[in-house]
Amino acid sequence: MQNINRTALMQALAMLGAILEEEGLQCQICLYGGSAMVFLDDLRDMSHDIDYRVLHISRLVAEADCADSSEQAQHPGQFPAGDLLAVFRRAVLQVGRTLDFDISWMNDAVQIFASTHEDYFPQEQEFAHGALKVYAPSVECLLAMKCLALRAGAQDAADIKKLLQLANIQTTQDVLAVLAKYYPSRTLSAEKIAALDEIVQQKREERGSIA
Repeated sequence: MQNINRTALMQALAMLGAILEEEGLQCQICLYGGSAMVFLDDLRDMSHDIDYRVLHISRLVAEADCADSSEQAQHPGQFPAGDLLAVFRRAVLQVGRTLDFDISWMNDAVQIFASTHEDYFPQEQEFAHGALKVYAPSVECLLAMKCLALRAGAQDAADIKKLLQLANIQTTQDVLAVLAKYYPSRTLSAEKIAALDEIVQQKREERGSIA
């Protein structure tokens, strides 16, 4: 199984942006899960694949036409133009072959789990290369998604602890309030709440030992 660190991720995104520009497309994507944490620099060392969602995709337009047609491409969250997604996916496969990544190195299955209340990390964390702009969800949004997907194992617990620290959240009730903000119709099982309680307690103890 491949491991994609931040250097490899940024190289791949730059290559993808260059190919999209050659194809005459402009595109905005958002990264999720472990790949978003790798993208946000020091939150995680590596990810096995890149979870993403296309926020907007369109054809590049001549500069003279930009006043009328480009404003919608300035902000994430626009519904992608389906007839252009095939070009995008071919570009993804081309990057994967060039860098010797697994064929599924970029995976858009996560889009069915994205929050309809999604917001994004501060603008200075955006990445743009060629015709590609990349976003990551806000820390609280990432935390909500991580809690919904919480599985047994050290990696999810470690990710949640880092997000708790960044969001300055110290109680399980506060985590559940964040979850309700982004996923108002979703609740955690008793088993996941118990696991989350344990993670929050561990993080509290770690803070205490540092203090």
